Amino acid sequence: MEDTRTIFVNSMSDLFHPDVPDSFIADVFSVISETPQHTYQLLTKRSQRMRRLLDDWRLPTNLWLGVSIESKPIRVSS
Repeated sequence: MEDTRTIFVNSMSDLFHPDVPDSFIADVFSVISETPQHTYQLLTKRSQRMRRLLDDWRLPTNLWLGVSIESKPIRVSS
């Protein structure tokens, strides 16, 4: 029996950030597809880019997608 894990992709970053090349995202999705014994969780704040890319791709069945949202501006002061 293979060791199975739940993997949170990019817990401190965003795979769909504008500076991340489409080819890199495609490579990540290839790894996810090639390791069906694992479950991957992927969150983004960039739902529009995710949707644009994924409309043309076949989604792996072992991937959970999510979008985090904010309802108002956040101000951080020191």
